[in-house]
Parts: sequence; C-alpha cells; structure tokens
Amino acid sequence: MARFRRPRLEIPIRRVVSDAVAEPGVRQRRSDEREASLERGRFRRWAVRAAIAGVFLVGCGAATLGERGLWDLMRSRAEKRTLAAEVEAAKERVDRLAARVDRLKNAPEAYERLAREELGYALDGETVFVFPHTSEAPWDRSAGAPEEPPNVPAR
Repeated sequence: MARFRRPRLEIPIRRVVSDAVAEPGVRQRRSDEREASLERGRFRRWAVRAAIAGVFLVGCGAATLGERGLWDLMRSRAEKRTLAAEVEAAKERVDRLAARVDRLKNAPEAYERLAREELGYALDGETVFVFPHTSEAPWDRSAGAPEEPPNVPAR
C-alpha cells in the first residue's frame, strides 16, 4: 500500500526591514499604517459584536413579545387553568344531577317532594299557602327600616 504524503505548504517569506535601517519618514509611515490597521480591526470587531448583540436582542424581543411568544404562552396556560376549573365544576354538577336522578328513580318520596316544592302541586284536600319570597322582614331594624312595623289594616 502506498503511503500518501501531505504536501508541504510553502509560505512566502516576507522581507523584513528593520526600523533601524529604514529612513525616519518610512518608519513613521509604517507606524501610522500599523495603528490605522489596528484601529480598523478594533472597529470591525466592535461592529461584529454590536451586530450579534442586536440580532440577539431582536430575537429575544420576538420570542417574548411576538406571536406565539412567552406572553402568549402564559395567557394560554392561564386560559387552560380556567377551562380546567370550569370542566371540573361541570363534572361535579353532572354527578349531583345523576345522584338526583337516581334518588327520583328509587325513592317515591322524592317524587312527592319535587311535585310539592318545585312544581307547587298539592294532594286532594290540602290547602296551599303561597308567601312572597323576601330575605328579611320589612320592619327589620338591621336593614335600616322604620322602628315600628307598619300598620296593617284588619280584615
């Protein structure tokens, strides 16, 4: 099997002129060129870093504030919790109604109670008295009503 050799890289050798040999004007020009080159390099590095930071900040802003961003995610999670609570309340109501249906199917007293209280039915020979539904008496002192009960004419 043949062995492959890596080709040698030929690096051109620059001619280095020492500052001691160069003329004073050439020396100053080279120094200025080096300074300008270093300054351009610094500016380029700064510009690249600023561009990367800008792209990063725009990306963070879009991820937080944009469509399907962090705020939208938090709002969706809150809505999910609200809907889950509503579903739980509906399940409890279904369970209560199922228990009520079960009682109505199995207990004849439940039928009678339902007919009397919710539908207003009465057995033959019974008299039904209907009173208005008020939470408190009109002369109740705690409600800020008059001190004495109103005069009710006798019939």
